[in-house]
Amino acid sequence: MNLKIKVSNPFLPNYVKEVDFEDFERIDVGIKGEMDSNHFLWKLWHLFDLQYAPSNGKGFAPWAYLPQRYIGKKNQILVLGNINTALGNFHVAISYVTKGDIDSICFYSGIHNDKPTYKKLRAIVLQAKNEINQLETFHYQVELFSKFDKLNFHTYIGNHFKLYSQNEKIYVSFDVTCADKYEAYHIGMERMKYLVAFLAVETNILFDYPFIENSSMVDNITEEQPVFMQNYIDGYSISGDTVLLSKEGFQFLDQFIFVERDLCLTHLVKYFLLGCIHVQDGMKEQEDFDDVVKVTFPTLTYAAIRKQVKNRQEKYTHCIMHYLSAVETASFEDGDHETCACCGAVKYKIGARVKDFITKYFNEKLGNIYKGLYNIRSKYLHTGILSTSGDFLNVRPLLDIGTDLGLFDASFVSVRANGYVSLVSAMNIKEWTTFGMRCFYHEKMYGNKNYEVEESYNNNSEDYIKHFSDIVLKSNVEGLEITGIEPT
Repeated sequence: MNLKIKVSNPFLPNYVKEVDFEDFERIDVGIKGEMDSNHFLWKLWHLFDLQYAPSNGKGFAPWAYLPQRYIGKKNQILVLGNINTALGNFHVAISYVTKGDIDSICFYSGIHNDKPTYKKLRAIVLQAKNEINQLETFHYQVELFSKFDKLNFHTYIGNHFKLYSQNEKIYVSFDVTCADKYEAYHIGMERMKYLVAFLAVETNILFDYPFIENSSMVDNITEEQPVFMQNYIDGYSISGDTVLLSKEGFQFLDQFIFVERDLCLTHLVKYFLLGCIHVQDGMKEQEDFDDVVKVTFPTLTYAAIRKQVKNRQEKYTHCIMHYLSAVETASFEDGDHETCACCGAVKYKIGARVKDFITKYFNEKLGNIYKGLYNIRSKYLHTGILSTSGDFLNVRPLLDIGTDLGLFDASFVSVRANGYVSLVSAMNIKEWTTFGMRCFYHEKMYGNKNYEVEESYNNNSEDYIKHFSDIVLKSNVEGLEITGIEPT
């Protein structure tokens, strides 16, 4: 019995019929591996845009992306969907034996079945295969935004990127070499995603960026002698008003992120970057509830406390979850995984792995606190119990038997570890997590096992929370002194 494929018309989505796969026009390709297969597809779709874009279109052959998968007797079929071309509408499928390969590409049209049409399809497939390495270079210049005004970035110039400041703005520029502008956009957005996630860990600063566009602007910058950041825990990777990378941070961007075309990430690098994305997501949550915020005017900067934040409990919980997940994800390759003798399931020992990770780069006491935090994370995932007690406009001490402290948690999480209860703030968890992750990639990828922090970069791992009593508000206006704060 022949394999039946469901096909539909994008103009008549409710009309579906089954056709024999044998009715598809099969064109041999014979490309092995996911990377080369995707290079072929990028080139093929580019050639369709150039040669057979519909006359009433916008210069490209549009897709109705309707993916399906079928398993045949000798091979497997991936149905991609329907492409609208000047030759007609075609359902397109890929035939393969090994996942990631393209043994053949197949076209079906219930109308355009004439030999001249399929001859043109064969010609364009052959052309894509022959011209797979004929590429273009695209240049991007992207502005980076953060909550800090007038912040500079030291100039770093790599093989395929430049990170610099100009006119009190921060930019990254880079080149990509690929098939067309659509692949360039795909690659460029991937670069930016990983860049800002990595910078969240490297600098403790949350950066954002707009949608990218191909740029013809020339990067008119002066190359500077590299200046690198040393180990730090508190605050940000800022010296004066300038953001610095570590030596390893610059090497990481140049080696793994800003490459010519495809990212070739080892499992170690991949899981580390996924951990960076968790840190970035945690910082986004923290931005929404952080107690002490900076309000910046053209000439003055004030420290202020937000009166109220909706859904504070959820944001605090999600923030801590992301920071714990960052450690879990980054250390995945280092995990001592066991297999259950009864059911064969993998035992990941995540709590112990998180504890060992923090213990290595700090101390055992802090490792125990992270294990306690991981238990709070698990409690939320499995029972929905949040990490803090409530959304309070004004602090009023109240009992809460659901916390390790026995009092309600406000602006901190109480954790029982080391024989006593510690009060841990989200800010501390962020700084400890990012320091540990910096030490991790410095060691694992570049062999740097120096975890020491200079005295000027205070190690606050013994102080488990910065209470409001520790906060000093100072006026930026010369001669003006703040004598008190009115209660709300």
